[in-house]
Amino acid sequence: MLENENDDLHEQLALGDDRIDVLEQENQEIRSQLDRAQEDVLRQENELRTQSRELNNLKVSVIGMYDKTI
Repeated sequence: MLENENDDLHEQLALGDDRIDVLEQENQEIRSQLDRAQEDVLRQENELRTQSRELNNLKVSVIGMYDKTI
């Protein structure tokens, strides 16, 4: 009887170890996805800042041209 219980506990332990391995792999994949998403966000923020500066420069140019025509 104790041998059966011992076997059952070993089997449960093995299943638990397998589940931990799967969860660790899923965790690593999710972390990689998060890292890529954060890199994308930083690139988009930089692009928006650049476009904003360019837009402001164009506005200044247009205002300057308008002032010269008056």
